[in-house]
Amino acid sequence: MMAAPLISSELHVGYPLRPSVLGPLDLSLKAGRLTCLLGPNGTGKTTLLRTLSGVLPARGGRVAIEGTELSELSPRRRAQLLAVVLTDRVTVGMLDVRTLVSLGRQPHTDWRGRLSAADSRVVDDAISAAGVDDLAERNIAELSDGERQRVMLARALAQEPRLLILDEITAFLDLPHRLHVMRLLRDLARRRGISVLVSTHDLDLALRLADEVWLASSRGDFHQGAPEELVLQGDFGRVFASEALRFDAAQGTFRVDRPSGPRAAVEGDDLTAKWLRRALERLGYQDVDWTSDADVRIARGANGAEPYQIQQGGRLRDCPDIAGLLETLRQLHGE
Repeated sequence: MMAAPLISSELHVGYPLRPSVLGPLDLSLKAGRLTCLLGPNGTGKTTLLRTLSGVLPARGGRVAIEGTELSELSPRRRAQLLAVVLTDRVTVGMLDVRTLVSLGRQPHTDWRGRLSAADSRVVDDAISAAGVDDLAERNIAELSDGERQRVMLARALAQEPRLLILDEITAFLDLPHRLHVMRLLRDLARRRGISVLVSTHDLDLALRLADEVWLASSRGDFHQGAPEELVLQGDFGRVFASEALRFDAAQGTFRVDRPSGPRAAVEGDDLTAKWLRRALERLGYQDVDWTSDADVRIARGANGAEPYQIQQGGRLRDCPDIAGLLETLRQLHGE
């Protein structure tokens, strides 16, 4: 059984003079694990992260890091154990990227803050791990929001913490960089044996990469466990259910509720048929089996070659590509 560097008991989180947002919570972050905090907007995810990191005082209960109450840790010792990247935009003046990342070594240097050769290697490794080598000499003020997020991650990595807490670290990143960051966090947890907690709206990546999921609902419920467990128990679907959206546990993805318009049957190879059905769903067509009574039927031309064909009421219409097919269906839909 892996140790739990961070433990909370009977924890209530919220802001002064307001009711608690979440609690009571008995939580633990295990060493070597990536934990993803998920939930709809307004469920208290950021408030929980701020409380666990000591930025916001708890409304009740306790938080301990490696057996010591969070409030009893000196700022220096806390920074040696815990690195935090929140959504607040930090003003850093005219610093360049390498200088900002180097500040992550302050908890480990002497009072003069001078970096040793070993410290410099840690900074270089953090810059490389976060994928910001090409930004190292740039001024922070020149960076995009996504580049800035990756730099703040590099600074946190330079601290070499035992726990890493990140709030929406992938929010401004494109898909390749979101994947890079999430895989990096998972690998860092396993390779260095640290605890990583990240809140994210990247539900698909979280389900694929997280060792554990914390799931906050708009009703104040809180679930924790392996992502697969929360899916099979139905917790995941219930938390994110809405009038227009449902979680398909069989596919592991979210689906828009089934349209109630004309019925369309699709024939073709599996990949083509899948994407055609998605396009038809967007137009409001119901997907039905080929043998069912359908208003329109979509198929490839003879021998599976282009173009596509639309069959309606005994009439065939050839379409040179999917864009043409969809435009024809829009016209038919309005007839």
